[in-house]
Amino acid sequence: MRSTAKKLLSRVPPLRHALERRYRRWFATPQATGACLGAWPDFAAARAAVPRGVHGDYDTPEAATKYADRMGQIESDDYPAVFWLSRALDGGARSVVDFGGHVGVAWYAWHETLGVDDLRWTVCDVPAVVAEGTRLAKERGHDGLRFTTDLASAAGADVFLAQGSLQYVEPTLGELLDLAGRPPHLLIHRTPVRASGRTVWTLQNIGSAICPYALHSRDELLAFAASRGYRLVASWHSARGLHVPFHPELGDVAYSGFYLQRDTSAAAEPPA
Repeated sequence: MRSTAKKLLSRVPPLRHALERRYRRWFATPQATGACLGAWPDFAAARAAVPRGVHGDYDTPEAATKYADRMGQIESDDYPAVFWLSRALDGGARSVVDFGGHVGVAWYAWHETLGVDDLRWTVCDVPAVVAEGTRLAKERGHDGLRFTTDLASAAGADVFLAQGSLQYVEPTLGELLDLAGRPPHLLIHRTPVRASGRTVWTLQNIGSAICPYALHSRDELLAFAASRGYRLVASWHSARGLHVPFHPELGDVAYSGFYLQRDTSAAAEPPA
């Protein structure tokens, strides 16, 4: 009831301006971790709106330890992704490039359940995260887990996994798939997706930084994949949604996932 009243009040111009100023001040504090602010048409415009003196990306030592609580367990909304990855492995896939996979969170949570002894897993992430992930893998003796900051160096993997990462990067999905060599299997998970409309960028407070954050258009995201020869096999979304205050025009944004396979017999070329 209180949240509904607040949304209604935020549409009254004088009250909206006062509430928005208050929200902006709060958004720049650590208490706002996870919150979003504003709406822009592209990455560059969102990046330019990051407050002065605030770090604007994930490449920080603090971000490298952000998901320590997820290291040893499968989250309830991960099961669709684990299921479709296991299907790819049953079909013979043995290597994964985990784009934005942090310090190997999915590897530590999923690899025992997947039950594939010869699985090779390469995480591509920013330098600070890669350094911590490499240290942690060596400490824990996980030889099947490797790290890189260069996506092209991981080309040739069987599966491209993007779990909660596409929303933080400027390159399109099509450009990322080109760099990764267009693997046969594409698995997208924990990605905020708009059911209609174009991709919009907001800002997200991650605690150690304020980052541009994409709310992807479902149609645009799947079109990038289709242009590289991928067909949609399955899709899902979690109960978790995303709300950007003062922007009701953005509509519902759901954290979604997709499993796609590449048709290697008639692969599409990227658009000119």
